[in-house]
Amino acid sequence: MANAEELIRGTLLGVLPEQANGERSVVLQRVLANSTASSLGLQAGDKILSINNQNLSNFSELLSVVQPLKSQQSIAVTFERDGETITRTGTMQPRPYEVSGHADVLYESVTYKDNQLRSITYRPAGEHGKAPAIFFIQGYTCGSIDMGITPEATTKQLVEQFAAAGYVVFRVEKPGVGDSQSVQHCNVIDFSTETNAFTQALKALKQKPYVDSEKVYLWGHSLGVLHSAVVANREPVTGIVGYGGVLKPWYDYMLDIYELQSVKHFDASEVQAKRNKNLMEPVLNMWLNSDKDWLEITQHPATQKAINARLLNIDGERVIDRHYSFFRDLNRYNFTELWHSIEAPVFMMHGSLDIQAIEKNWAFDLANLSSNPKSKAIEIEGAEHAFMRYDTKSEYDTARANRAFNPSQPGERFDHRIAEQTLAWLEQLGGSQPQALQFSGINHIQYQDETKEKPFVGNGFLIEYRDKLYALTVKHALLEAKSASMNSVTIEGHISDWRIYPNHSPEQYVKLGRLLNESRQEALDMKVLSKDWLIFEVKENHSNLQVLRLREAPIEEGESLTAYGCSYSTKTTCRQDAYPGKYIKSTDTNLRITMPDLDLASLRGLSGSPVLDQQRRVVGIVSNLLPSESGEGFDFAPANLSYLLAELNKLND
Repeated sequence: MANAEELIRGTLLGVLPEQANGERSVVLQRVLANSTASSLGLQAGDKILSINNQNLSNFSELLSVVQPLKSQQSIAVTFERDGETITRTGTMQPRPYEVSGHADVLYESVTYKDNQLRSITYRPAGEHGKAPAIFFIQGYTCGSIDMGITPEATTKQLVEQFAAAGYVVFRVEKPGVGDSQSVQHCNVIDFSTETNAFTQALKALKQKPYVDSEKVYLWGHSLGVLHSAVVANREPVTGIVGYGGVLKPWYDYMLDIYELQSVKHFDASEVQAKRNKNLMEPVLNMWLNSDKDWLEITQHPATQKAINARLLNIDGERVIDRHYSFFRDLNRYNFTELWHSIEAPVFMMHGSLDIQAIEKNWAFDLANLSSNPKSKAIEIEGAEHAFMRYDTKSEYDTARANRAFNPSQPGERFDHRIAEQTLAWLEQLGGSQPQALQFSGINHIQYQDETKEKPFVGNGFLIEYRDKLYALTVKHALLEAKSASMNSVTIEGHISDWRIYPNHSPEQYVKLGRLLNESRQEALDMKVLSKDWLIFEVKENHSNLQVLRLREAPIEEGESLTAYGCSYSTKTTCRQDAYPGKYIKSTDTNLRITMPDLDLASLRGLSGSPVLDQQRRVVGIVSNLLPSESGEGFDFAPANLSYLLAELNKLND
């Protein structure tokens, strides 16, 4: 295993074109933040004419000019904006690194013959023992798996879900991609060479000191499902998960692309689809089922007919964005035999809106090849290939047609169910789950008078907001912690040390710094319940507490929410209890949650605990009880996010 510093960090121009194969110039659709392009002041709509005095006619030429440039090398970009030709100069900026609120992100490498591949590992924060691992194997393209520039991307969020559940999550670049150094680039290798890269990476993953080598799972996406079958036959794994994969030979799959996919997803008539298949059949047969010379194939009349009919785009020796030999080699594998020979359990998922995995039965046929009784397949309604979710096919089609479909910025379209189904299956395997995650800890307060302390004053937790770490608890904790001289919302001069740690585990502590929303004008009385949040800077973090994020979307009536923390009544045994309930509605300052089977009077001390949705996003903080609107009993009434967000935004203005 090579050290991360042995690989030079790649650079990033940071532009997306309106049309990748545009003629004469490149018009920008988007400029990424924290990139070279943004530092040069480029904007969407700019037309790139040249880079470093090399004229450009398409986006591929732009990439070939930019990719060799190293960090801090000079760059000059000439572009047209509003009819004016402008040249801007600067230096190439390194790609930003991925960060996580749930894990330490390790940029390392995997080394084997003629290759040093960049690997990115999410190691659960605060973990000191061995943890189970998920090896995510990406699809067929030669794109980078490094998502530092796209932190909201669907794949990044999927990885975060696995990391939040306590798994090591591992990914590796393909040869020559990203920071990797290889004699042969991904663009020219075949399927077997690429599979060998993933096999070598799996061996390296098993050797990591923090990985339980007896609990390593492959997670294949798209063509990564096919890689998983080969890798698992070469290096044993504990289980395999796949999403959006194919079982049949690649030749047969390509025929389905022209005959089935075009009708199902692109509104072609069955007559036109049959005509397209007949045009492509001889081309695919020459390409995939023979050793015929590629130049001879490209010049063949059947191929020229397919090209003229716009059914095939050939760029030299590249076709469908890979070297022609990649798919020819892939077609020679018997995946039915490979899956049948794997002893590990298999879990296959199919999204009902998946364009690439055309038929639902493929996932079920694949799972049925396994002799392991724990193997299974499911269909997820409304899920599509890139981990996004739509209510209807019409809604999905419209998003694609209007270019609103963007897995790099999915917003609320990210489909959490794919990871949730994965984690549920892993749990069913038995003995596979990592230790329960710690979302909160108790507040321990030391006063200026060192003889006085409060060992348990409610709960607290950590969040990340705008790339900054904060510790949170309730403001009314000061009412219980107050000394005789405390009469306003401040701790200065009164409290010398405030820590949060899991009950009975003081060695796993967070040491708090300044109280960021203190107010000497705000009286310390019961009125603080209307703004019941304390926001601290984090001075030291030696804990295993998960760093949480705030939910942005509205909560739906009846949605399941859970508070995590300890109450005074359970303090002798509690490390972290879960208090589930159902959302009713919101007031200006509070949520209303029903907990019909719980004695609400026993919750004293739970204040300050986070209230999380099913994706473990913060929706509130345990604060109060309110009389039920039915007139019977009380509703659980955590403080909502309104005051917290207002204060956090002030701190970040």
